[in-house]
Parts: sequence; structure tokens; C-alpha cells
Amino acid sequence: MTATLWLYVILVAIIALVIGFFAGRFSRKPCATTEQLTQDLEQALQNHERYQQQVQEHFVQSAEVLQHLNQSYQHFCEHMMHSSSGLIKSEELHQQLFQNTPRLEKQAEDEQAPRDYSGESSGLLR
Repeated sequence: MTATLWLYVILVAIIALVIGFFAGRFSRKPCATTEQLTQDLEQALQNHERYQQQVQEHFVQSAEVLQHLNQSYQHFCEHMMHSSSGLIKSEELHQQLFQNTPRLEKQAEDEQAPRDYSGESSGLLR
């Protein structure tokens, strides 16, 4: 009699586990949570792509504005040099006024990388 009783207890436990498993499986909504997370991820990726595009457009526009500013400044300097030659009769005064006028092409040629070394031995090992 005890063997049949144990058999019934085990059978009832197995049936209860199966019913509990299916009841738990169908009672919760995993799809809704997964779908919400997927939508949130897609929206975050779209926002990130939009942000990257805005940053790229900003830098392109900034480069164009800076180039325009550079051209305008060069045009202004050339205008001042040409118009001042007719207005200022003294060559010495003319040279004093425009000796510090920036020359972008000349500056680029004159600049050299700094020398980080000396000709003499230094440090601990001499």
C-alpha cells in the first residue's frame, strides 16, 4: 500500500509541475516586454544616427564658414595694401603699417618643427 501511495504522490507532483509550468508560461507576457525593448533600442539607434549626422553637418558647415572667413580676411588685407599705396605717399610709413600683415603661404613655409634634442649628450649617460 505504501508503494501505491508513493506512486500517486509522485504522479500528482508531476501533474502539478506540468500544470504550473504551462500556467506560468501563458500567464505572463514576454512578447510585450521584448517588443518594447526592441522598439526602445531601435529608437535609441535612430537618435544616435541623427545625432551623428547633425555633428557631421555642423563640422562641414563650420569648415565652410571658416574658409569663407579666411578668404574675406585675405581679401581685406589685399584691399588695404592696394588702396593704401595710393593714399599713403611715404614708402617708409607704408612699410611700417603692413610689416605685420599675415602671409599665410609664407608662414607655412617658415614654420619648422621644434627640435626636441640638443647636439650634446645629456641625461644620466654622458
